[in-house]
Amino acid sequence: MSQWSLSKKLYACTGALLVFAIMITAAGVWMENQLNNELDVALSQTAIKLDKAGDVNSFAWAAAAAQRGTYMAASLEMQDAREEYERLFQQNMKSVRQTIADLKPLLVTEEGKRLLAEMQAAADEYEPLATKFVGLNSQGKHAETKELVPQIAPIVLRFTATGSRLQEQQRQFLKDCEARAEALIARGYYINFVLGLILLVAGAGSIWVVRNANVGLARRLAELTEGSQHVASAAQQVSSASQSLSQLANEEAASIEEMSASTHEVQAMTKQNSMHSQAAAARTEDAARSIGRANEALNEMVQSMASIVDSSSKISKIIKVIDEIAFQTNILALNAAVEAARAGEAGMGFAVVADEVRNLAQRSAQAAKDTTGMIEESITLSQSGKATLDRVAEAITSVTTDATEVRRLAEEVNSSSTEQSRGIEQIAIALGEMEKATQQVAANSEENAAAGQELMQQAQRLDGVVKKLSVLVDGAV
Repeated sequence: MSQWSLSKKLYACTGALLVFAIMITAAGVWMENQLNNELDVALSQTAIKLDKAGDVNSFAWAAAAAQRGTYMAASLEMQDAREEYERLFQQNMKSVRQTIADLKPLLVTEEGKRLLAEMQAAADEYEPLATKFVGLNSQGKHAETKELVPQIAPIVLRFTATGSRLQEQQRQFLKDCEARAEALIARGYYINFVLGLILLVAGAGSIWVVRNANVGLARRLAELTEGSQHVASAAQQVSSASQSLSQLANEEAASIEEMSASTHEVQAMTKQNSMHSQAAAARTEDAARSIGRANEALNEMVQSMASIVDSSSKISKIIKVIDEIAFQTNILALNAAVEAARAGEAGMGFAVVADEVRNLAQRSAQAAKDTTGMIEESITLSQSGKATLDRVAEAITSVTTDATEVRRLAEEVNSSSTEQSRGIEQIAIALGEMEKATQQVAANSEENAAAGQELMQQAQRLDGVVKKLSVLVDGAV
């Protein structure tokens, strides 16, 4: 039982008291019922039967007395008295018959029924004889009347003796009922004493349980009081912290809102930069294609210059051959002039031709010399131009490489700008979510602050309940 809760203990004690109270009540009701039964048997049955048995005897004696009265009144020639005695006789006999009829359903024992049957037989014997006796008296036949007296007297005595035995039987029944009633009363005293003792023990146990419960409640009240004070303090701290958190959350929400606006502006600028990067990448790609075409044209020019240089070299070789031919022709013209001079006048025409040939050879040599100089200068210039073109080709090739690299970098910048735009968009979305979360935190903080205030109020109410409970337990504040 020490492990039971307070409610179980109180329920057990209350239940035990109720059970014992019910047992005492049930025992009292049972005893009262038994006594009522005995009283009913004694008063409603036995006493009535005793009374009616006495009434039968009384009516029988009264009938016999009226019978004797008719004889005396007839002997004294008292006509009115005789008639009155006859009336009393008839009335008492009627009462005897009626009383026997009333007793018949009341008797339940065999002895009682037998006695009643004897009384009925005696009445049946007595009534015709007594009626005859009364009739003879009324006729003045006194001698014949005297003869009936020895027959009537034993019947009356037997009738009254049977009625007396029936009365004695009913008196014995009354004594038995009285004995049973006394036994019931004694048993009731014993049962009430035992149940009262048990109830006293149960009451003492209940007092002990209530006392221990009161001590436990006092201890728990002290703990509850301390706990309610801690709850009130914690509720105040929670309310203060929630208000501070709500203020900080509102400030943070404003900062996040400003940051979100700035992020949207940066996102717009990033999108614009991405668009510009895409345009620059397209322009760079166009420039790269133009530089590629220029590079191809330059390569063709370099090849043409190389072809020109080769052609100039070939022309220079041809000019040299022409110069050698002019030189040989000049020598041949000199030889022809020498031979013409040797021939004299015969060779004068040949000398003129030789002179002209020599002039032509000289002129050819001079022209070849001039042409050679020009060709060499052209070759020099062509080689210088080829070298310049080579450098230009290298520069254009470098520019092409740089343009390709710039295009690649522009594409990377474009890709990075796109990724950056997506990242900033994600940041903007995240900031929006953070803003919503911060607003939710602010709202929750305000709700927590309200809950803290409500908790403080509940703690105050709890403190009031604890004080009332303390009054209920200790009887004082």
